[in-house]
Amino acid sequence: MNNKATLQINGQSYLLTFGLKFLELLNSKYTLTIDGLAVGAGLVTVWTELKMQNPVMIRDMILFATATNVNRPSEDEVEAYIFEQLEDEEKAVALFSQFGDFLTLAPGARRFIKAAEEATQASQPEKAPAKKATKKTASK
Repeated sequence: MNNKATLQINGQSYLLTFGLKFLELLNSKYTLTIDGLAVGAGLVTVWTELKMQNPVMIRDMILFATATNVNRPSEDEVEAYIFEQLEDEEKAVALFSQFGDFLTLAPGARRFIKAAEEATQASQPEKAPAKKATKKTASK
């Protein structure tokens, strides 16, 4: 399974690894409390926040995906990269799309995203088919 990608930040190429360590870091930061028990909710949170275009999630994804690298960007470099992308609308849209694609590289993420999208579609009310206009005629 290819769970790696590269990203250019400040002229430097960085290897991003979306493996178990990436998921572990996400789950340790993003949890849900269910019946008093903290449960890792990394994929849920990342997927939702990317849909909401939250740049903090891009920062966390970069930092967590480079956490095991000897050569990794600093938080300041990551923030500068994100701010630069957000200055232009097209670059901003592309950034969130790219990181949505990166998320699918994480183990189990594709199944989760497919199930989440199906659940989202199923919960949306169906549109009633448009009624055909009928012409009323008076009968004699």
